[in-house]
Amino acid sequence: NNIPGSDGTYSRIISSRMNKLSTPLSASLDDLPNAIVAASILPFVTATDWLNFRLASRKFYEIVHGHDVGAALQGFGHDIGATQQQNEDEESKALWLLALVRDYRFEQQKGDEEDDGCRSLMYQTIRCNPDPDDEINPFLSTSDVFTASTAFISWKHWRKIDICLHRDEHG
Repeated sequence: NNIPGSDGTYSRIISSRMNKLSTPLSASLDDLPNAIVAASILPFVTATDWLNFRLASRKFYEIVHGHDVGAALQGFGHDIGATQQQNEDEESKALWLLALVRDYRFEQQKGDEEDDGCRSLMYQTIRCNPDPDDEINPFLSTSDVFTASTAFISWKHWRKIDICLHRDEHG
């Protein structure tokens, strides 16, 4: 009985180490930091898929759309929470500006230009009449041009126009 480990000590040590190795490192996107998801994953997915992605959890909704007023009020008085929310809101805004550039060929911002003509043009959009059989109201009208409050709202209205214009092509 002078064989090393014949008493089972080595097998117990190896068994416990194997159990530690078999534990998954990350089971889902939920485990990743928001900044990683927003900057390294979502830009490579279509904007319409973002809409499905946001339904998975509140965390994913906030990555795609930023924080709503209720969430901002809950963080009131907590500078760290407010700063994190502001950063996530900026990430959300950057995603939708990317969608406007990628999907509708708006000019991409250059450098740190905050509110130049390029950005304000991105927020210009048009309400469309989705009823193709409406003979009284036109599909698009200059009176329906407005400035969207967010890049997402702008993208959403351009998406509606895109769907209406290509309705015949897609059945």
